[in-house]
Amino acid sequence: MTNYNSEKELLEWELSLSSEDLRAHVWYHGNISRNEAESLLQNDGDFLIRDCSSGRRGDFVLTCRWKKTNLHFLIQQVRNSQRVKPHTIMFDYHSVS
Repeated sequence: MTNYNSEKELLEWELSLSSEDLRAHVWYHGNISRNEAESLLQNDGDFLIRDCSSGRRGDFVLTCRWKKTNLHFLIQQVRNSQRVKPHTIMFDYHSVS
């Protein structure tokens, strides 16, 4: 990632990335453990997305820090037989804290 002179430039860069590929984003950390994720969060409001190690492929965990507590939310891709618009992915979430 390039150095940015302001938060605005960083946000503009982040928004320009593909929504089709999570791996392009700075908040995506791939296949890391719960403990590794928690060690990366220092301040309230910090967050990351990681692969779910106990779920199905394509499921994720949102790990965030709030009020000095680490929270984990399971994000499961909705799999159903309904026809969904192309490039539309629906998710359901469950707290795993």
